[in-house]
Amino acid sequence: VADQLRLQGQDDAVFKTGADPRSVEFHFYGDTITENIPKVYLKTLESHIDLGTVGWKTAEDAHTLKLQLPSPPNWKQAEWLVVDPDLKLRWATYFGGSGSDYVYGASSDGNGNAYFCGSASSSSLATSGAFKTAVAGSDDAFFTKVARMGGSTSKLYATYFGGTLQDVAYDIKYLKTGGLVVTGYTYSKWLSKKANHDSSYSDKQDAFLAFFNDTGYLEWFNYIGGKGNDVGYGVSIDSSGNLLFVGYTESSYISKRQSTSYVIHDSSYNNNGDVLIGKFSKTGQCLFLTYYGGSSSDVGYSICSGVKDTIYLVGNTTSD
Repeated sequence: VADQLRLQGQDDAVFKTGADPRSVEFHFYGDTITENIPKVYLKTLESHIDLGTVGWKTAEDAHTLKLQLPSPPNWKQAEWLVVDPDLKLRWATYFGGSGSDYVYGASSDGNGNAYFCGSASSSSLATSGAFKTAVAGSDDAFFTKVARMGGSTSKLYATYFGGTLQDVAYDIKYLKTGGLVVTGYTYSKWLSKKANHDSSYSDKQDAFLAFFNDTGYLEWFNYIGGKGNDVGYGVSIDSSGNLLFVGYTESSYISKRQSTSYVIHDSSYNNNGDVLIGKFSKTGQCLFLTYYGGSSSDVGYSICSGVKDTIYLVGNTTSD
């Protein structure tokens, strides 16, 4: 059924558009099996359409299960149909120390491991041999990798990254080709490492984009910003492996493009704060940066890539 079905994470079964989930059989081995009643929903680019609770039925033998749906799904509304057999909480864990610690972003890899990022003032979060094992400022950005089973012994690695001033990581994404991209803001000057866009701190709050390899070591770090306050809120990956960035800027003259193959939506700062949207290569080269907004304050919080690498973003605006 490879042409109809793929598995996602530990449990979800995802059916391609046009497939009939009722024709797919789930075989198991052993004397008995206990399976919760699944939830089924249609996944579109914009939303999830809940189809409610469906059932299981045995096929020709007691070791084969089939989905029991009242009728085939309406594929005109969706790209995928997702069967989630178990919605209960699998695990939860605390992460922190004696200081103030915050988690803002999360991601996962193909093996079900989880990644979290945020800011921390506690001094005991990093694992031995990490890229940076001590807090340098009042609080540092950090990220950690947690094994999929969770629990107190599941932390695979954790590292701080930052300078002598405040640094915060707001979002993190794992790349299918390996590595992690992190964004946020910084007041520190020393962070630039193999920067392919901007290696200079602007003397105010700068947004940043950083790339770490699978062992948690920093490969490169880019400042993003100008003479105003700038912050990165969201990152994502497009189908070509390029890195998408969205945030907020109060800086002028920072829009750019690598070549004429990229169109700048708005090259002029509109005052009072604009959304800042960017695309970078996996090696950190800026492909484009563009403003988006009106005459009042506008902020972009999250970004993703759709069909033909169309960019979607959400945020808020006070512009007309």
